[in-house]
Amino acid sequence: MSFSSPFPIELSDFEYLMYRDDSPQYPMTFCLQTTVSGGLKRDEFEQALKSALDRHPLFQAIVRRHWNHYFWIAHPIEKLPLDWDLSEAASSPQPSPVNLSQTPGIRVWARQCERGVLVVWQFHHACSDGIGSLQFIGDVFAHYGILTVEEGQTAPKLQTLDPDLLKQRGKLISAGKGQVPSNHSLKTLIRRFRRLVGRRTMPLAASPRKVETEDRPLMFTHLIDPPTLKLLNRFASNSDVNLNSLLLREMFLTLREWNEKHNGLPQNQWLRLGMPLNMRTSKHVGIPACNMVSMMFFPRTAEDCQNEEQLLQGIQKQTIKTLHNRLGNLLLAGIRRIRKVPGLLPLLLSSKRPFTTAVLANIGEVRKHFGAEFPHRKGCCIAGNVVIEQVDGVAPIRPGTRMAVSVGIYGRQLIINMNCDQKFLSRQQSEELLDSFVNRLESLSKLVPRKKDLPSESSLSDVPPEKGSNST
Repeated sequence: MSFSSPFPIELSDFEYLMYRDDSPQYPMTFCLQTTVSGGLKRDEFEQALKSALDRHPLFQAIVRRHWNHYFWIAHPIEKLPLDWDLSEAASSPQPSPVNLSQTPGIRVWARQCERGVLVVWQFHHACSDGIGSLQFIGDVFAHYGILTVEEGQTAPKLQTLDPDLLKQRGKLISAGKGQVPSNHSLKTLIRRFRRLVGRRTMPLAASPRKVETEDRPLMFTHLIDPPTLKLLNRFASNSDVNLNSLLLREMFLTLREWNEKHNGLPQNQWLRLGMPLNMRTSKHVGIPACNMVSMMFFPRTAEDCQNEEQLLQGIQKQTIKTLHNRLGNLLLAGIRRIRKVPGLLPLLLSSKRPFTTAVLANIGEVRKHFGAEFPHRKGCCIAGNVVIEQVDGVAPIRPGTRMAVSVGIYGRQLIINMNCDQKFLSRQQSEELLDSFVNRLESLSKLVPRKKDLPSESSLSDVPPEKGSNST
């Protein structure tokens, strides 16, 4: 490593959660895909990847246990974790579980595709959330752009990073009204934690199935074109909500319709959506890729979903309250206290009850999470001799949560990616679910007049962060 090593550093509370929730059956890893046109050069890409790895220490680290504590320790990568094969006979990327006690949490594949080169990135969620992973990818392509830029072109500008900030990443989250005071009893804390994530939740209706060898993509994808995206923004504005709340409502209605269709859904049964919440503030400028994320939970009964306008306004109100009171701190503080009791968090995670029916991760404007500054064309970043045409990614799923959807804006389009549990949902069923969600959005857009003189709308980048994530 060429940087000043911050190791050893103890796993943060969220990192510990991701590390302990990992299993071979449900790996806590996620994939991103970048479609690149223009002729990606291998030597320059490898050099760029190495340079980026040297700036993001958690991708050159493994986990070691010391008594009841878990630490990141340096594990410099001797061989780049890159599988480069642009031949027509190349096999498709096959992400697999990552053992962080032996191997750093990053893998990369490069394959030929119709539009140029498809780069697939696999990250372990204990190392980074979705925004941090985009930051790393932006770093790679910024280095690549600097190496391949031609005379007269504008080169990308790298973000200044400070690896020493990683030592403070668990402390930089601003405390707020949602922070659990340290003098709360463990009993009280567990009760609040269980109320937050433990309400009995209906899973997505599906039957266990034999995992078949089927032609199944890493993620299911749909693109919402710029005109339709503008209409969706306008529909949300006319309803006095942001687009994020609108997406959550339509996901609730999609889940309710699916469960009613496949096994009936009692009106008093709870559906719960989880949404990663970006916890980064201005204090985190310059921190390398890592996890700065919590979760928001939206519980609603099937009966709550009957009045669609009330459902929409309730989601908007809950979102504002969560952000204003920094309620994302509640989950993180709960994990912090619970992990002090040996074996308690793994016991809670082993519960067969699902925490969420589904996850909806809203990454917002992808370009701004790259960290580096790029010249761009039609919303797509230019890195030297290549153009990043499309960016896809989706959060991981855990037992009981059978679907995760990630949305973000890139190239002026709303990109929707879905990941489903293939142990329960076939490819056809997964595509049917995605189509149902997309059809609802497109139907809403048709309710908005297409008038050229209507005022412009804010973009998805104005809605709550990870906007997540971190999930994935």
